[in-house]
Amino acid sequence: MGEPEYAPSPWEFVADHVERYLASDGEDGYEMEGAPCVILTTTGRRTGKVRRTPLIRVHDGEHYLVVASLGGAPQHPVWYLNLMADPEVTLQDRGVVHELVARTASPEEKARLAGRSRRMARLRELPGRDRPRHSAGGARSALSGRVSPCDGSR
Repeated sequence: MGEPEYAPSPWEFVADHVERYLASDGEDGYEMEGAPCVILTTTGRRTGKVRRTPLIRVHDGEHYLVVASLGGAPQHPVWYLNLMADPEVTLQDRGVVHELVARTASPEEKARLAGRSRRMARLRELPGRDRPRHSAGGARSALSGRVSPCDGSR
């Protein structure tokens, strides 16, 4: 059986960002809105297609963290729903590709990681952003509730 079909993001700026990042091993596209980013690859829970999303790079020791904030909105981003349905993910950090298994952080981990989430929420409030902003309070509560460490190789 062949590789699953890739479905680029319907948001052109996201699809373009992913394409530039992957074509250059992150030389073009490593920074997103002033912050370093990685590309998270998940499997679509409904379609089975490969989905790729640029996310802010957050590293915690030997783990990567992916924060499902959707800019502080109350709903989950689609990639998080995909990750919950199939936690086997690929994460590309510049030219290095990691095959990982994601999980939702425990309440203890969420408490420890809350400071990182607040710093990320402040990144979203930088001037010059062209995406909708949500209140910092909403961002903090969403971030602390949906932090997914990606552990070890599959």
